[in-house]
Amino acid sequence: MRAETKDIKELYRLVLKNRKKGIEIRQTLREQKYSTGNFYRRISKKQAEKLSNLKGLSNAQKKEFKELYLNKGWTADRLRVRYGCRTKTAIDFAKECTDDYTRSLKNHNRKLTKYQVIKILISSMRDGIMQKDLADKYKVSACNISSICAGRHWKHIFQGVKEKYNKEILGIVDKNLL
Repeated sequence: MRAETKDIKELYRLVLKNRKKGIEIRQTLREQKYSTGNFYRRISKKQAEKLSNLKGLSNAQKKEFKELYLNKGWTADRLRVRYGCRTKTAIDFAKECTDDYTRSLKNHNRKLTKYQVIKILISSMRDGIMQKDLADKYKVSACNISSICAGRHWKHIFQGVKEKYNKEILGIVDKNLL
């Protein structure tokens, strides 16, 4: 099914309107009996970009997105549903929020955020807080905390914190020797 330019403009407006209501683009196109691939080929790059990323969010929504991701530990899938965007887009925006990419963002079953894991590792290594106390504080099992501290879970974060912690300890030792 091929639509004229006028029909594409109307369809694009309908997609934008429905997207603000939280209806997925694919669903709108399916209801209009129009192919997703043809739709994206017919609209301009600027229009496609507007549909596929979070540039359309207000500053308040971006601030809320950042808060939910960093402090509340929401996954990319949950954020995608809330803001009506693609998972890749949610991951890209999360990257912008933190200046790095976390592999755990796609994991729906995680109980802790990357920053909570970093705090756990630092508390355990530097401050010597017991794993049982950390488990109670973060409302996870002691086994989970033990796996994090041993480097079996969240390995990509464990390595970075361990290297930084060792450099910090070596720096303190060097200062004490002088």
